[in-house]
Amino acid sequence: MAWWRHRSSGTVSWSLVSLVVTLLVALGLFLAVQWPHWVRGDVGLVVTAPGLLTVDAVARGEVTLGNGYTVAMQSGGLRIARGEGVMLDSVTGGAFLSAVTGSVTGHRERVTAAVSNIQIRSLAIRAGHALWRGTAYADGTPPDRGRPLLVDATLTGHTVSVGFTVQGVDGLVLHVDPRPATTGLPPALPDRNLRLRGWWVTGDTVPLYDNVLRVVVGLGPPTVPRALDLRPDGLLDLHVWTNRAVLTVTTRPDFVVADS
Repeated sequence: MAWWRHRSSGTVSWSLVSLVVTLLVALGLFLAVQWPHWVRGDVGLVVTAPGLLTVDAVARGEVTLGNGYTVAMQSGGLRIARGEGVMLDSVTGGAFLSAVTGSVTGHRERVTAAVSNIQIRSLAIRAGHALWRGTAYADGTPPDRGRPLLVDATLTGHTVSVGFTVQGVDGLVLHVDPRPATTGLPPALPDRNLRLRGWWVTGDTVPLYDNVLRVVVGLGPPTVPRALDLRPDGLLDLHVWTNRAVLTVTTRPDFVVADS
C-alpha cells in the first residue's frame, strides 16, 4: 500500500499505522456482531421466548404408544423416542409452547399478546394414546386462570403425532430443541440447511424437514400459515396460525434405535 511505502521511507508516523490497525480491528468486531443479524434478517416472524414449564408429579412419565415408540413429559420438557433413540426433544428448560393472539398478513405476523407459561396437571392413558391436560398462562396470571391446554399423542405406523390445542388463541409457536443438519423438504421448505434463518412454509404438505437424528418432522394443519424459525439462539420455533397444531415425527428407514 502507498502509505506503507511512505512509512518505509520515514514519511508516515507510527501513530497513523496504529490508527489504521485500530480501525481494522474495530471493523472486524463490528462485523462479528452484526453479521449473524444480517444473515438472519427480518422475514416477518415475531420471536416469542419460551416461558416456564411446570409438570405436576401425577402428569410426569413416559407413555408407550406401541412398537417401541414412546412419548414422555417431564419437568425438563417433552421427548419423543423409539427405544433408546431420541426422535425429538422440546426446548430444554422452558415451555414447549407459546400461544399468541394477533394476525398474519402475507408473510408478516402481528402479535398483540403472548401466553408462554405452561402447567401440565394430569395424564390419561389408553392403548396407543396419551392425553395431558393443563393450562397456558401469562406472566402475572395464576395458572388456574390460564387458557385450557390439551396435548395428545398417538402412533400411526412409524409416525408419532402430537396435537397441541389452546382455547381462545389465534396461533401457536412450538419450541423445539434444534439438531444439526436441519434440512428442508420440498415443496414445503428449500432443500438446504436451514440454520440461522426464518422460513415461511409453502404449499400444503405436512413434512417440513429432516436432521441428523434421521427423522422427518412435519407440522399441520397444512391449510393455515406456517413457518420455521432458526434465528433464536438454541431454539427451533415452529409457527402455526391456528389454535390447534399437530406435530408429526416419522422415523426414516436408517433411524438408529440407540442412544442419540
